[in-house]
Amino acid sequence: MLKKLKGLSFTQWVAIFIFVSMGISMVFITVEIFIAPVEQTPGQPKVTLRSDYIFLLFECVLGVMILLLPTILSHRFKFEIPGLVYILFLVFFVRVHLFRNGSKILFHSSSLG
Repeated sequence: MLKKLKGLSFTQWVAIFIFVSMGISMVFITVEIFIAPVEQTPGQPKVTLRSDYIFLLFECVLGVMILLLPTILSHRFKFEIPGLVYILFLVFFVRVHLFRNGSKILFHSSSLG
């Protein structure tokens, strides 16, 4: 197992990091779905609702599928995607995913505290 990890390229390490971080995010979001309130309480500060977390989980699952798409297509049609192109795709996707207004939900308020 350790020999397999040593033989990974920089591109593969970047992809593994992104997939692991998205997996951790999905676990956090799943926990928050069961903790978050269903509706806003009048007169209280705005909190993140359960529906927001459900949408975010859906977005993360779709994101993982989109990130796997180049690999699936390259294996299916027997071509190789250059490492730099794949890294640029990953960087673009992560930039769009993390810095969109809808995805800033994790940084605003949490029902944990």
